[in-house]
Amino acid sequence: MMPQEPVPLRIALLTLALLLPGFPCGCGGDDIPASDAGTLDARRDTGCPTGTTPCGTLCVDTTSSPRHCGGCGFPCDDGLFCQFSSCVASCADGGVGCGEICVDLATDLMNCGGCEVACVTGQTCNAGTCECPTGQTVCSGRCVNTNTNPNHCGTCGNACGAARLCRGGSCENRCSTGLTWCTDTCIDTNNDESSCGGCPGAGGVRCASDEYCDTGTCTARCSGGLTWCDPDCVDTDADGDHCGDCATSCAADEYCNAGTCAPRCSGGLTWCDPSCVDTQTSAAHCGGCVGAGGVACTAPELCVAGVCTP
Repeated sequence: MMPQEPVPLRIALLTLALLLPGFPCGCGGDDIPASDAGTLDARRDTGCPTGTTPCGTLCVDTTSSPRHCGGCGFPCDDGLFCQFSSCVASCADGGVGCGEICVDLATDLMNCGGCEVACVTGQTCNAGTCECPTGQTVCSGRCVNTNTNPNHCGTCGNACGAARLCRGGSCENRCSTGLTWCTDTCIDTNNDESSCGGCPGAGGVRCASDEYCDTGTCTARCSGGLTWCDPDCVDTDADGDHCGDCATSCAADEYCNAGTCAPRCSGGLTWCDPSCVDTQTSAAHCGGCVGAGGVACTAPELCVAGVCTP
């Protein structure tokens, strides 16, 4: 096996070769298989992270990549490793060969304490041992705090459920006595008009606008023939503000008669609150209601044909 040239010489030779017409560049591109994308060679979609070099469509750590050792397109021969940008027959400085790369078994997350011994999410590799942060435990392939994690409360796999939370490693009810957990809040289902009798979708109902929630049951707000017109129960047969229905109000000179607005006065009389008057003869409302075109005659004046007369 021929010894590898030092990296600076190899780079110089490649630079010279690139100037020659027809030279096939081995710097990468679509000819680089997707299998090259891994710990050292990652797909380049939005730019390469610090410490890596773009080689075609890949982001490469050229200090350790056996396919791009010291620069794009410089593969190491079979059986050699890439370490510190050079192809070597054995790993130096305490490194160990795992597959095609040299790793530090004391700190490498993917080869912690041995080749292909990978730490789980959240762990660090400390002196060849995968460790979670203080106070955390590995559950379902990640580090969790069993004092607070609702899916692993107190121990791995002990799930509290939606209505409970994990506190101090024990599952506790989210709500105080008398309240029920509904999706994201505690509700008194005995009195809540939007969740009467239970949570929505779990036996509870939304009461109608003319109902209220009474001990978990929607109950009519009004009785005795009255109708709910927020915020009161009214008699729509006689209420001038809600005549016939909640939305109909009678005019000032009308009253509500059997659910229909009717004139307050008849026989040519005019409603001048609080009574019907003859504005042609009334000294109190001569020519019309005071405030609506009429005037009050001054004694001893009389109202004659709607005009105050001495």
